Amino acid sequence: MLNSKHLQRVRRLIKLTLLHALKVTGLFSICRWGTRNGLRILCYHGTTDHEDLVKPKLFMQARTFEQRMRFLKKRGFPIVPLDLAFEGLGNGTLPKHATVITIDDGSQGTYRYALPILEELGIPATLYVTTSHLGMDIANIETLMEYAMRGSSAATLELPDLPEPIAGPWDLKNERALNQALEALVSYSESLEPAGRAALARTVVERLGLDWHAFEARKMFYMMDEGQIRAFAAAGMDIQSTRMNQSSRMISGRIDTRSRRSCPVHFIISLTPTAPMPRANFPGSRPPTSKAPPPANPISIMRIPRATSWAGF
Repeated sequence: MLNSKHLQRVRRLIKLTLLHALKVTGLFSICRWGTRNGLRILCYHGTTDHEDLVKPKLFMQARTFEQRMRFLKKRGFPIVPLDLAFEGLGNGTLPKHATVITIDDGSQGTYRYALPILEELGIPATLYVTTSHLGMDIANIETLMEYAMRGSSAATLELPDLPEPIAGPWDLKNERALNQALEALVSYSESLEPAGRAALARTVVERLGLDWHAFEARKMFYMMDEGQIRAFAAAGMDIQSTRMNQSSRMISGRIDTRSRRSCPVHFIISLTPTAPMPRANFPGSRPPTSKAPPPANPISIMRIPRATSWAGF
């Protein structure tokens, strides 16, 4: 009986074989021609050095991201800013095969790895900042703990100083037990203040025999700070808000900060000279209210799996 890792390898091999077959038969070229008048929006999340080994569907290695960007330039896909893309859809001036790059959340890796690549190649992008993390200087606890649990050589995790339901021991060699441990720890962390969540993450990392200070020094799984977001904007990139704290709301392009728990996102609006753009990288998001007629051409949201590059697409 195949275990989960073997099943993943088999699925990957099947996927690559199918993709290569589609390319050889010319279907990719047909699809490109058939969608030439639409808008391709490529949605990325995190760009980093090796965290993708834990969450390959969430994080992408910097060299892979660079290969994708160079592929687009080499194949002649016109990469346009998001606002100009929507304008072109509305008035029919969108170039054929037009492509938009969006990046979610605003992780440190995006600033450290993706921005230099975008600047070097002269590629515009829209960054959707997760405003709820601004000013907190705390890592994404769920991702950090999963990375530590999967990356450690430890067979078990015991947390004797924590409440009994999450104290363990947890068998980290068992996929189901590992996921249960992660779910329990994340659920528990949600009841803590930011300092408490950071302390919990440090406890988990150190109990697994890993170096917490190395995590801190590299800012693994942290979000950008305000200075880095400003640098992103200064490089000519578009800055948008991916979601607001539930107690904050957008009013005529400004943040209503009268709420008790409003987020420190005032400066994002100063980086966006026009009204916020629609969240095109979320297919389920509502389009902005406007009196203008709907675009003549549909927007095709294209999420390109990493396997396409392996297949030579």
